Amino acid sequence: MAEIIETPFISFGNDEIDKIKKKNPSLPEGIEVEHQHPDGTWETAVVGYGIGDDGIKTEAMCTYKLKDGRVYLAGIDGHLLPRENLRIKEL
Repeated sequence: MAEIIETPFISFGNDEIDKIKKKNPSLPEGIEVEHQHPDGTWETAVVGYGIGDDGIKTEAMCTYKLKDGRVYLAGIDGHLLPRENLRIKEL
């Protein structure tokens, strides 16, 4: 019997995406972000773009992966999602 893996589902409407794009900075692939852990420490990670059905990279879903293997959503449509525990790393 095949293993069943639960996959989270996220949906954003066009109005929500427009608001995110107007209010939040762009999130280019390769930019570093900082993720705050519950203990207050910060970890740096690099943003990557997803691959669309056509095999081409897309900024629709911007993610980052922590050292422990967990993957988080950083942004949509190339713009940062506002969260208290995520910030763009300053140079």
